[in-house]
Amino acid sequence: MKGIYITQIVESSVKIHNNTIIGFNQSAISLIEANYVEIYDHQITGGFFTGVSLSDSDHCHIHDNFITIDGWGISLYNSYYCKVENNYVEGLKLNEINFGIAVIDSLGTKVRNNHVLNCVYGFYIFSSNYGIIENNLVENCERGVHFQMTYYTNFTSNTFVNNSLSGVYIEKGRNNTLTLNELRENNVGIEIYESKYNLVANNSFIQNYIGLNIIVGCPGTISYVRTEYTTAKFNLFYNNTNYGVRIARYPYFSHIFLNTFYLNNQGGTSQAYDYGTSTLWYDHSLNLGNYWSDWDLIDEYIIDGLANNTDPFPFIYNP
Repeated sequence: MKGIYITQIVESSVKIHNNTIIGFNQSAISLIEANYVEIYDHQITGGFFTGVSLSDSDHCHIHDNFITIDGWGISLYNSYYCKVENNYVEGLKLNEINFGIAVIDSLGTKVRNNHVLNCVYGFYIFSSNYGIIENNLVENCERGVHFQMTYYTNFTSNTFVNNSLSGVYIEKGRNNTLTLNELRENNVGIEIYESKYNLVANNSFIQNYIGLNIIVGCPGTISYVRTEYTTAKFNLFYNNTNYGVRIARYPYFSHIFLNTFYLNNQGGTSQAYDYGTSTLWYDHSLNLGNYWSDWDLIDEYIIDGLANNTDPFPFIYNP
C-alpha cells in the first residue's frame, strides 16, 4: 500500500499535514522533484520502507512528525537546503535497513531538535556536505550517527546516549566540526576512521567505554585512506571505563591539547593511549598540554602505547 505520492512541484508553497498513515509497505509520504513543500504533524506507524521520503526536492521542511517504523524514518536523497526539525523517530525493531534519519547526496541540510531511538543508525549522513546537525537526541541505537564521505558539516549540541557501537562514527570525512556534544554511556563516544582535518572541541565524553577513538583501516588495501590531522581540544573526558582518548596504529598528526581527563581507565597506568605517528599532546605554540587527574605533579605525563609519547606540559589545575 502506498501513502501520499507527489511529484514535480516547482517553487510553490504546498503544505502536507495532519495525516495518520498506518501499515504501509512502501513510503508513507514520498516527494519527487517537489520543491518548497512543508510536511508536518503526521502520525506514521508500522510501515516497512520509509516514513517520509524526498528525492530531488529542494527547500523542503519536514517537522513535528511522529514516526514509528521498521525501515527508514525520514530519507533525503539528492535534495538541497532542506530542514528536518522536531521529529520523533523510533525503530520498531533492529534490522539492517532500520535508519532514523538518512541524508544522502544532499547539500546544506539542517537537522535539528529531533529525537531518534532504537535504530541501527540514528542518523546516516552520506556524501552530504555543508550541513548542520544540531540539538538532537539519539539513544539506544547501534551507531548514533554514521558520517560517510561527508565534508564541512557542523555538528553541535547533540546528545548521544547508550548506543551500542558508537555515539558518532566518521568514515572518510573531511573538515567536519564537532562541538558542544554530550556523549554518554556509549561503547565509543566518537570514532574517527580514515578521515582528515576534523575538529573535536568542547564536547563531554562521560561514562563511555572509550571516549574518543582515532583509527584507520589496513594500509596496502585499495580503499585505504590515512587518518590525519584530527584536533581535539577543550573536551571533558570523565569516568570512561577504558581510555579517554585512544589513538590506534597509523593515524598521523593528531593534536590533543587543553582537554580535561578525569578518572578514566581507573586502575590503569594512563588515561590515554597512543600508537599513532607524530601525535602532539600539547599546544606547540603555547606549550600548554592537558589536565590529568592522576598526574604526579613532578614529571611529564606518560601516555600508554607503542608511540612512547608524553604530555610534557600537563596542567596542575583544570584548564
